[in-house]
Order: sequence, then C-alpha cells, then structure tokens
Amino acid sequence: MLVRVPAVCLILLLFVAPFAWAASMQEALQAARSGNYTMAHDFWLSEAKQGCSQSQYNIGLLYYNGRGVLQDYKEAAQWYQLAAEQGYANAQNNLGMMHKHGQGMPQDYNKAVKWFRLAAEKDLHNAQFNLGLMYGDGLGVIRDYKEEAKWFQLSAAQGDADAQQSLGFSYFKGHGVPQSNVDAFAWWVIAAANNNQQARQNMETAQKLWSTSEIEKGLQLAMEIAAGINK
Repeated sequence: MLVRVPAVCLILLLFVAPFAWAASMQEALQAARSGNYTMAHDFWLSEAKQGCSQSQYNIGLLYYNGRGVLQDYKEAAQWYQLAAEQGYANAQNNLGMMHKHGQGMPQDYNKAVKWFRLAAEKDLHNAQFNLGLMYGDGLGVIRDYKEEAKWFQLSAAQGDADAQQSLGFSYFKGHGVPQSNVDAFAWWVIAAANNNQQARQNMETAQKLWSTSEIEKGLQLAMEIAAGINK
C-alpha cells in the first residue's frame, strides 16, 4: 500500500544537503543507464516515498518495464498516479496510456483523455499526439477531426515524428484541415527526415501518383516548416 505524502523534491534540493542529493540522483540515473536498475530503484524508492514526483515516475518506469523489479503494471500505475497527481507531465501521459490500454487497471478512455489532456496542456508533445489520436478515433470524446488536427499540429511543431506523419495524413484526407496534397507531402517529408517509416512509404506512393508541381511545392513548404521548427 502506497502512502501519499506532500512533495518535498524542492525542499530536498534547497535545504537538505542539495549537492549530495543531486549527486545521488545523478548516480541513480547513471546506474539506470548502465543497466544497474537495482541501485537506481533503491535510491528512487527512498525519494519516492518522501513524495518526490520525479522519483515516483522513475519507479513507475521500472515496474512498467520490469527492470530491477518484476514487471507489475498495477504497481507501475500506482506510482505514476502519485506523480501525475503532483502535475508531473510524463507520468500523466503514461498513466493515460495505461488507462487507454487497460494495463494494471480496467480500460477507461475517459480517464485516458483526462490525463492526456493535463499533460498536453503542459506542452508535452507525445501527450498532445495521444490526445489527438483520441479525438480522431472518438475514444473518451466525441470524434472531432478539428481537435485531432489541432493537437497533431502542436505536437508536430515540437518535432514529434508520429504527429508529423499523422498531420500529413489529416491534410491528405481533409480531416479537420483543408484538403491539401502539398501540405500532406510537406509533413511527410519532415516526418521521414525524423525516421518515420510510414511517412517514407507515403512519400514514395505520393511521388508515383501526384503531379510534379505538388511534389515540388511540398518540398519547398517542408523546408519552410522545418526552418521554423528548428529555430
């Protein structure tokens, strides 16, 4: 049973041996990167029990992926919940995914949308993409292609390749945006540059079927969009 306590991360950082705490956190991160998940777990668990949202999220990741502990979706969800309730955006997004897929809890699209939205409003790009998917599929919300495209656009502008590919498809189908092969191709070019394989396949198909003018305009638009994203 997890005990809910107030967050004390900032207190720890500012008042309780801040340099030692930061060094320990860095050691825990390095341990996790090198595969020593047991060491990372021991440090994060101590901090998580004191209410540190970052450590609660990290413990959730360990349980979700079965690293240093036995994989346990229910336990992962409990730790994500603690961090999410403190406003930790990555935990909110991951908790939304678990509600969406029914991992460690009954499937609940309404709760998935709730957590995706909270994280998306903090500008977390993958949460924005996930919220867009919910609107496009009508899961937990009334299907709304304009909302789908809006959230894809926000995520794509932050460099999310999946959102860029999906936004291209929105333009191709005219879902929530004016139909435009030029815009579709432009976003697929950008997503393909971010190693999105579906976007590359879409580009190859488009180059066989669309006019040379559309392809050339799409390439030009892609350069303009990319310049804005990379500022």
